Amino acid sequence: MLNYPNCDKDVLEQSALLWGDVDGTNVEQGKRGKGMILSGMSMQETFDLLIIKPDLKVEANDPVLFIHRTLTEGDIYFLSNQSGQTITVNPELSNG
Repeated sequence: MLNYPNCDKDVLEQSALLWGDVDGTNVEQGKRGKGMILSGMSMQETFDLLIIKPDLKVEANDPVLFIHRTLTEGDIYFLSNQSGQTITVNPELSNG
């Protein structure tokens, strides 16, 4: 490891600059340049804060995760069953 133990101090300083917690408090959100740092929030809380609406819906109790990718040729949706058992889902697509 280069510059040990000073490198640990450098990492802590950079983390404090990024997260803004130089006094040890945990920051849940903050703007950094053109982006944001978000911590301690559920994905749904994050989406609500950023006003991101899902373009695919499944029933609330369906153990399904998904990702959507838009290509020039069309859209691709990948759905993943998280239950470990065979399930049936009826996804509903929306235009956002």
